[in-house]
Amino acid sequence: MMQPLVAFFVELITRWVSLIGGPFNDPIMLWILIPTYMSWFITEFFQEKRGTSWGNVVSNSVVPIFVGWDWMRTVYTRLSEGSLQLDWQAGTKAGIAAFVFFYGVQIFISGVKLKKRAQFIGRMRVVTYVILMLTPVYYGTVPFDFLSFISMIIFFPLFYVVFELIDRIVPDSNLMHEDELEAESKKTVKNPLPIQQKPLQPRPQPQLLPQRYAHPFPAQHYNQFYQVRR
Repeated sequence: MMQPLVAFFVELITRWVSLIGGPFNDPIMLWILIPTYMSWFITEFFQEKRGTSWGNVVSNSVVPIFVGWDWMRTVYTRLSEGSLQLDWQAGTKAGIAAFVFFYGVQIFISGVKLKKRAQFIGRMRVVTYVILMLTPVYYGTVPFDFLSFISMIIFFPLFYVVFELIDRIVPDSNLMHEDELEAESKKTVKNPLPIQQKPLQPRPQPQLLPQRYAHPFPAQHYNQFYQVRR
């Protein structure tokens, strides 16, 4: 019972390694992945060590949009020239290209709308993983089958956690320190410390004197009038 599971797991690891190392066996794929690797390295260690801002999310969406658009253009050109037949292979290439393109569009829309999921799916680490896994499949060096699909999903947490640990081990760059100091200084200027005010003393209330009502008849007149009448 254990031997088939172990053999299947070994096949998954082998397929995942072939997906990662596939671009290094074909220089054509490196033309796509070298800019992606460079953007990932710069963004990972200089901007996104502690998370992804909304500005980074919108900026990162350009990478899959550009890659997906270029792949769709390549499929269309090859179909027009006749170097690619309209079959399962062409459909797979077109589907992968469309998926990457609309993946970038979804990142852009979610980032503009400030959706919380955009800070995960739009992180450059995730974007790089998606492009890195699908590039060998698009160029046909690795078959797109159930084994490839499962290996992409299963080993994604491992890929994510490993580089998360590397981020925590690698010391912060001077650029990040300067950005944090500048942000703190702007925050301090924008929200200065409140000035301590003296407690307000209650205002003294005016003392109201009892009202005196003038009698229509003075006392002596009233007595005289009363005696006369009586």
